[in-house]
Amino acid sequence: MKILSGMQWIGNPYPDCAALIDFAIRQPCAEDGCEFLNQLFVIQQARKAVAEKYREEEIRSVALRAIELISRFRKPDGGLSFFTKGAQHNYYNAKVSNGRFVGDLHGAAMMTWGLSLALELLGDDRPVGSECWRSYKP
Repeated sequence: MKILSGMQWIGNPYPDCAALIDFAIRQPCAEDGCEFLNQLFVIQQARKAVAEKYREEEIRSVALRAIELISRFRKPDGGLSFFTKGAQHNYYNAKVSNGRFVGDLHGAAMMTWGLSLALELLGDDRPVGSECWRSYKP
């Protein structure tokens, strides 16, 4: 994700990224916000450098699974957390919470961005009402 993000920021074109899509599709369901977002971001960006219909059905399946997975990160307070089992404890070695079963800022950002990527990956198959969702460079 970091390399593709850097290339995106400086405007460098991507090489053929079929192997990156293959790798990302093989990854298991995410258990934290970074894994969740990284998989979707890599697929979304790498898709720009492959044939138009490359692994289209598998990409669609990953996107649908991601939308379903969002509910595992939702907490009773209505927020989204970085982990499925509670809020994020540390951020770059700084303690940010006690990890309670509540939403947290970093998780909300990761999940919201991930949801926008998943909806983008669905293209014309995205749910009605989601057409206003767009993914932007953070």
